Amino acid sequence: ENIEATLRTQSVAVLRGGDYDRWDLEVRGGLFGSIRTCMAVEDHGSGTQLVRFRTWPRIGALETLLAVLLVLLTILAAIDQAWLASIILGVVATALVVRIFGDCSAAMSSFLSALDQSGTTEEEWS
Repeated sequence: ENIEATLRTQSVAVLRGGDYDRWDLEVRGGLFGSIRTCMAVEDHGSGTQLVRFRTWPRIGALETLLAVLLVLLTILAAIDQAWLASIILGVVATALVVRIFGDCSAAMSSFLSALDQSGTTEEEWS
């Protein structure tokens, strides 16, 4: 909850996973990409705990389909020797893929920043 609150103060869109989801938080980086994270807490006795986070990028099916379609059209235009169309489609496809990776990277950066600002340090855990 502390990390979620920190993300919300940064005006980052955060979704909380349900009881049966395999993820705890989804952090939106933009329109085309986000990350999901799962947290696990291990109790090591004598008041110490180890908290682990696993994060992975999430790209929607529509964005993936659009990128694949643009790449396919680029290849077909090149096969047909329509070089101008092939170059334009290739640039658009590349821009879309770069935007997807940029949005996922922005979400990861926001999440890591929220972890740093959450106020809990390793020294407090050990």
